Amino acid sequence: MLRYTRGDFAASRNIHPLAFLKDITMKIACARKISAAAAVLAGMAPTLLMAQTPTVITDNPSWYIMPSISAIDPDSRFAGDKNFGSLGLRFGKALSPSWDLQLGGTTGRVTNNGVRYEQSSLGVDALYLFNRSGFRPFLLAGIGAERNKLPTASDTSPYLNLGVGFQLALSDQWFLQTDLRRSRAFQRDNTFGVDRTHSSSLNFGLSYYFDKPARPQMAQYTPAPAPSVAPDLPPPPPPPPPPARFERVPLSATEHFAF
Repeated sequence: MLRYTRGDFAASRNIHPLAFLKDITMKIACARKISAAAAVLAGMAPTLLMAQTPTVITDNPSWYIMPSISAIDPDSRFAGDKNFGSLGLRFGKALSPSWDLQLGGTTGRVTNNGVRYEQSSLGVDALYLFNRSGFRPFLLAGIGAERNKLPTASDTSPYLNLGVGFQLALSDQWFLQTDLRRSRAFQRDNTFGVDRTHSSSLNFGLSYYFDKPARPQMAQYTPAPAPSVAPDLPPPPPPPPPPARFERVPLSATEHFAF
């Protein structure tokens, strides 16, 4: 919705009415174009996600390696309000259809107003995945150690973190991981004048499975053996003719011949 303040109308008094009307018309047309573009992008988002997300990737129980880059928002007492980037490396493995285990660390540094601040961390995270399809959202929780260093002091402290993210499968051996984490470090000996510090990080990683997943064996159909049929036998030979019978007939001249 377009809104004009009292100052806009006061200023418009010195503008020709046609020019003022033209200005309003152009703003309305621009707003309509922005709305139409937003509607098009909203309609295309599900299609793009389906096109980029593989249907189903076979579960891979192999170990994987994941180099990553991160954007760190440190505690304001360390580097003011200045964010910085860091590099990381993690190793992970699927423990079950719902759980992954990842361990590794990150390191980064920033200079603010001539003061250099360094942060390194090493920890282990448990990921709960909602599914094992191509797009895998997850929740994570982790523990580890975080080292914060300033020119005047440094300290290594335990930390806890919580986060949310997703994995996007690219193939049987490659996937992307993105997550957002919030960490709380428990400072020891009051080194920096506080007992707790907080930081946030946005992480992007590219992972590679060391082994290919085992392809499921397709059940092969084996037809049932055909019932055995006895071969056709030739018909039996006809029975032999009965043996000839000979009868003895007495001949008598007085009976058969008349003399």
